[in-house]
Amino acid sequence: MLLIISETKMRLRKWVVCAALMLSAAAFAASDKEIADKLTKEGIKVKLDNGVAMSVLFSDIEMVNFTPTLAQFKLVGQFKQLKSFTVYNSCGATDENFGFIDGLENLETAAINGLKISDEGFKHFANLKNLKKLTLWHVFNNKFNGSGSAHLADLPKLDFYACDGSTFNDEGLKACSKLRQLSTLHFHHTMATDAGVAYLRGMENLKSLMLSAQYSMRLGDAALESTAEIPNLEALEFNETTLTYDGGLKHLKKLRNLKDLILKDDDISEADLAKLREDLPKVNFAFTRAKAEDVAKMKGELAKRGKK
Repeated sequence: MLLIISETKMRLRKWVVCAALMLSAAAFAASDKEIADKLTKEGIKVKLDNGVAMSVLFSDIEMVNFTPTLAQFKLVGQFKQLKSFTVYNSCGATDENFGFIDGLENLETAAINGLKISDEGFKHFANLKNLKKLTLWHVFNNKFNGSGSAHLADLPKLDFYACDGSTFNDEGLKACSKLRQLSTLHFHHTMATDAGVAYLRGMENLKSLMLSAQYSMRLGDAALESTAEIPNLEALEFNETTLTYDGGLKHLKKLRNLKDLILKDDDISEADLAKLREDLPKVNFAFTRAKAEDVAKMKGELAKRGKK
């Protein structure tokens, strides 16, 4: 009997000690307001709603030569109700220290410039089950080709994905073809080619697509032909390349749901434009012609490949 009473007392003491430690930790845990005040003093913009952090903005427009620190990111990681996270500066986070984002389970929008993560590092995004919109700029490194985008497949609310100005290539487009929940894809100035765009054929939920070739001729008529096989596409922007009616433009009439077409800084003949307009009389159409120097650049790229 005495032994039982002694064990009970020991368990009770342990419980009291644990409870005291938990209360002590809670007492010393910084509030969102306290963390926001610290970050604000360091130039980061934090918006609060009734004392709860809802958005964080690192902006290089007002913070010249400002480089976010890991300590600042760790503080952001304590905002458990955060909805929006934006880094216009060069983020610089790597696979090893990007884990601060894992706990932001309520995040809905993330826009990040200059990440240094690899494709494997994309697994961190897989924890953000409420994420709706992901925009990345300038993910440049030899361990990133976009194949890590496959980690986004289990994000049920993800609707918009952009990866611009990066080493994203055809492996990335292949991974994106598995993201059946997406309605919008943007790829501006990547290493993707005509062959990669073919992976997007048949993406039934995709409604909007933007591709910009940067006058490289990695994307052209063949990519446009593949795009015409995206059955429910409503908006298409296809920029900075050379296009022809017979090679690619004629296929766009297959897109029965197309409402908006933007061809920006492209090289297209007037005769081919006239045929396209005739094919798509009900589509909102905008076209700007590529500058002479950019047309010359594209012709040079085609000449290298033995094409006219």
